[in-house]
Amino acid sequence: MGIETKSIGELIDALITADIGCWMAQDQVMKLGNGDVECAKAARRSQELNKRRRQLISSIDRQLGASPDPTSEKTY
Repeated sequence: MGIETKSIGELIDALITADIGCWMAQDQVMKLGNGDVECAKAARRSQELNKRRRQLISSIDRQLGASPDPTSEKTY
């Protein structure tokens, strides 16, 4: 099922999951003792999840009839 065909509830559920994953990945980036490879993988995962977050938020906004946010494509 594509993002555009999901219900508001499904989008919110996916948004919560992406938020938690993003926080966990960011915690791994900041974790002492992680090497460069682990930090890079965690940072990349955080960026991917943040991009997914923005897509979900945009989809929720569209379903609610809100105007698109032109800054929503930034993932950094």
